[in-house]
Amino acid sequence: SSQIAGICFTHIAFSVLRAFYSQLTLRELFYRLADFSNILLELWELNWQSFTQMLSRQSADPIDQESRERLLAVAKQTGYISDYRGVRASSTGKRFWIENVTLWNVLNEQQQPCGQAATFTQWQFIKEWSLDLT
Repeated sequence: SSQIAGICFTHIAFSVLRAFYSQLTLRELFYRLADFSNILLELWELNWQSFTQMLSRQSADPIDQESRERLLAVAKQTGYISDYRGVRASSTGKRFWIENVTLWNVLNEQQQPCGQAATFTQWQFIKEWSLDLT
């Protein structure tokens, strides 16, 4: 796990999540996760199977790929990153901002990196406009 001045950020991130979810009853947790899952499926306009098989780079808008790569690199080095904002695209091409993103490294049982996970609290669709010169 990543450490700066002896602080394990992965441990802090999971401690914060554990503290938040410990305040919820199991029933509340189930409903919140179900709500979040439904929101994700609606945003990306996918069913659960397609969403879970989608590569994360496919979720980023083509013009935002460079920003996404920087985000992943920083998180890989530091263990997490917070307060990221980026453009994503649904399966039908609708573009939207995701904001207040927190991304962290996921560790396996041997404490080795095995992926990254993210959550966000805000999103907003981008209104497309066109200039008609006819």
